[in-house]
Amino acid sequence: MGEPHGAETQCPGVPLVYMGDELALDNDVSYLVDPAKEDDSRWIHRPVMPWDTAERRHTPGTIAHRMFTFLQQLTEVRSMHPAMSGGGSLTIQRHTDTAVFAWLLHHPQHGRCYGIGNFADRTATVPADAFTSVGMVQPRVVVGAEHISHSEYWHTISPHGLVWMVDDADTALQPHI
Repeated sequence: MGEPHGAETQCPGVPLVYMGDELALDNDVSYLVDPAKEDDSRWIHRPVMPWDTAERRHTPGTIAHRMFTFLQQLTEVRSMHPAMSGGGSLTIQRHTDTAVFAWLLHHPQHGRCYGIGNFADRTATVPADAFTSVGMVQPRVVVGAEHISHSEYWHTISPHGLVWMVDDADTALQPHI
């Protein structure tokens, strides 16, 4: 069972993209047969680069292309919104729906960014006050508008949906894209 709505965990962690994530590569467990590497699970994210797969990032419709262009989009959006810049605090928001991973980035000068990921093959929900309960006054979706719908009591996130929001009330620096 999940944590109650509003439960928080402060964490100083950093977002991380491992080698191959930009191409949707699978984990590489071949390190387990190398005695020099078998005790270090970080090798699961350090495969030999499959250059044929890397080239598919240029071919529309392939998984490699979809992932590569999606990460490019996230990078572009992040660079346009000061609330997503370094130097702020990160708080993990726990919701009753265990499919949901939600976080609040709060930059002391540039405001708030709220992110929600649904890790399930089904729709997931968070309470309607999820954003205002963390101090967001005018949340605006900047990534994933097609993945979220609203009702009086709930926000519904589509299966495997990702949504990023910034708070337009925090700063005049939030560009409208």
